Formats: sequence, structure tokens, C-alpha cells
Amino acid sequence: DARRDAPGRSPVPPRRPPAAAADGSYRRRPSPTTSRLLESFARQQSETEQTLSSWFDAAQSGDLQRMRSLFELYNGETLSVDQRQTNTGRTALIIAVQWDRFDVVRWLLDQGADPHYPSPRGTALYIGSIRVQDRHALPVHRRLSENVLELLQAHADTAAAGAAPAAAADDGDDGDDSDDDDDDDD
Repeated sequence: DARRDAPGRSPVPPRRPPAAAADGSYRRRPSPTTSRLLESFARQQSETEQTLSSWFDAAQSGDLQRMRSLFELYNGETLSVDQRQTNTGRTALIIAVQWDRFDVVRWLLDQGADPHYPSPRGTALYIGSIRVQDRHALPVHRRLSENVLELLQAHADTAAAGAAPAAAADDGDDGDDSDDDDDDDD
């Protein structure tokens, strides 16, 4: 054998795997277990992408029933109420505001969507205010945009005050008088 007789060569080949070529052409074959895990991960990624795509499509089309179903199935696992689109950074709330989907906006806010959640083009509240100023919108669309904006503002104001939106209509008397001004004791 020429390899064994070559001067300076060991008759025993090295036991370590050969180094990868500079272009990365050397690849070890994954074990069957690793292959199954990789296939499972790829399937799971595909399912997640389909779920998120369906979530954002439902927000755009105003399909509240599909949004509710997806939220019940995947809340906390593959999606959250403030889930962002990977390519645009928009949330379902922002999409619903852009398309004047009043019922979807109301439902998302009731689920805890944040009207101040930032995206590259602004918050849902900002985008809603821009839509109201659209001079080219038909009056019916402008009124719908105004309704959406009023809803967003009501939720934003109550969230800033630390109250739940349902409590916004409350008279504010929580029975706790510890915050009352005690100047009349002087």
C-alpha cells in the first residue's frame, strides 16, 4: 500500500472526522433520531407559519369566528394577542385598524391587545388617527374609522389609568378612601 510506505505517514489513519472543506462541502449524515427531530421541527414550523398566516388573514378580512377559534387553540403556544407579523412587524390589531374591522378591533382589545404596541409604521392608535384624517375616504368609511379610533382611545385611556376597559364606565368609587385628601383633619 502506497500510503503506508510513504515517508512521514503513520500506518494508522486518524480517528477524528475529516475537517470540512472551505466551501462546507463535507457534511456528516445525521443519525436517524436527528433526522426525525429535524423533520418534526420543519413540520412544526410549517404549521406555526400556517396558523399565523390564518390569524393575520382573519384580522384583515374581519373573520372574528376564525380568530376566536385560533385564539382558543393556540393562545400562549404559537400565537399571542400581540403577535407580530415576521415580515412587517404589524399585529392583528394594527391590521384590523387598517381595514376598519370594528368587531375584530373590539374583540382584540377585550383580549388584552395593546393599542400602544409599536410597529415600524406606528401604533394601532396612531394608525387609527391617520385613517380618520384620510380626505379621500368615503363618508361611510371615515365614520367607521372614527368608530375604530374612539374604541382604541377608550381602551388606551383606561389602560393608562390602570383600569380595565369594562370599569371605565364605573363611577370611580372603589370604596377605598385611603387616597382621599385628609386636609379636613387640620
